[in-house]
Amino acid sequence: KKMCEGCDKTIVECVRMSADESEVIAFLQRHGCFLSERECTCGHKCTYNAKELRFRCRKRSENGVRCNISFPLRRNTFFAQSKLGISKKFEFIIFWLSIAHPRQDLIIDELNVSTHVVVDWGGACREVCIAVMLDRSYSLGGSGISVQIVEAKCGSKSNIIGRQIGPWVYGCYERETKKCFFEPVASRTSEALISLIRKRILPGTRILMDYWRGYDPLLSEEDHEYLNINHSVHFLDPHSLEVKNTERMWRDIRSGMPRCAKGEEHFLGYLAEQYWKRQHVRIKRLHYFLNDISTVYPPQ
Repeated sequence: KKMCEGCDKTIVECVRMSADESEVIAFLQRHGCFLSERECTCGHKCTYNAKELRFRCRKRSENGVRCNISFPLRRNTFFAQSKLGISKKFEFIIFWLSIAHPRQDLIIDELNVSTHVVVDWGGACREVCIAVMLDRSYSLGGSGISVQIVEAKCGSKSNIIGRQIGPWVYGCYERETKKCFFEPVASRTSEALISLIRKRILPGTRILMDYWRGYDPLLSEEDHEYLNINHSVHFLDPHSLEVKNTERMWRDIRSGMPRCAKGEEHFLGYLAEQYWKRQHVRIKRLHYFLNDISTVYPPQ
């Protein structure tokens, strides 16, 4: 099937679509979340059984015996993680993408699911956002560009969908373009920070950090020289207009997080969610999120 190159979907359109699970599956296939066809281990093309939601090989051997191997549609995909139906999971995703916190009670009532389901599936969606941030390899900044660096502790998690993290992560956010990435580090030290700046932040960048004063005395003379020549590192006057603008941006991100996100155990996931959502207008989020799901959980 032809892959989707871009689509706009409202909550109402998605809820209407979810009434027909076959339509939802076709939509997810166009975004790479499910296979549209698959080949059996014997080399024969499988047929798809929509009622059973599985591919099955019907090839007969030379002695007349059918192969009959089957492959569930949801196996090794993002949608294999619970017993919820595909349409219900699809509805959850569009609600999760479109509605700001607090949203848990609304989703429970609208989708008729338990608190446990909402918590688990919200966590699964945030892990996709974290994985996307960790996988990005580009650099940020440049002459006159502002990049904000935020520290986040990973809590007890050391692995997100095969990505090694922590125990600390630096979240880097380019204010002008909303591009962002996560860089995991083993320790919160001046060496780790300078390594990040040298590797991922372009010369000429204006770096904004809340905790810069804690690092500054620990930097070597060589590090100070590098930063003075290549970067403008700001820990600005708290009364300046720029700090007020920076604080407002950070306040906007924090206001999108529930109170439970303030603890280190959950902060990274909610930070990733807010970074990801700021990059995409609401009506286009579903398209880009499904594309990211297909990258993080490629169907096999």
